[in-house]
Amino acid sequence: MQLFRPPMATCFDIPKHSSIVNECKSTHAGKHVSGVIISGNPISTIEAPDITYHYRMFLVVQGDSDPDYSIRLDMQPDTSNKNIGILTLTSLDYLLSNNPRAINFSATVSEGATVAAFVNHWMKLKRNQYQFNELAEGCRFWCKTLLGDAETQGLVTSGSLGKFGQWEELMNKIKGPGRVPIPVARGTFI
Repeated sequence: MQLFRPPMATCFDIPKHSSIVNECKSTHAGKHVSGVIISGNPISTIEAPDITYHYRMFLVVQGDSDPDYSIRLDMQPDTSNKNIGILTLTSLDYLLSNNPRAINFSATVSEGATVAAFVNHWMKLKRNQYQFNELAEGCRFWCKTLLGDAETQGLVTSGSLGKFGQWEELMNKIKGPGRVPIPVARGTFI
């Protein structure tokens, strides 16, 4: 017996909200996603090189005649209030950062899942409304929550969240607890 799968969304349902900056074209909405990547890029200053990572979510999009590209979902602290998150959705002509010091986790996507299916599900859950902790930390927790939401919805394969937890533990050992702390710093969905 074949399971019923509802049709995947082909248009965005993104609310007008001060916490969202949407730089994606509507033509991206119906594109099929071939992978999900959570990528941590080192945050560096002269005083503290590679102190920690900033995590972002990338939806890898299957290019029709062009190479694959990605939609980046980046939750960053607001410049005027470091605890309030601003979600930026950006279409990129590459898959993810080519920073050689970045650390990446990949999840397998369910067949037929579209960019809009992911984005609309997260918007329905108000994942754009996020408050970082008092130190402006919590981007990895935000990405982890989105991955769990996608797994619950069947957009990524079952067990993806557990594999991400294993990856976090491995990165904690390889990169050190100061750079990939466990437990993860948490923000709050508001």
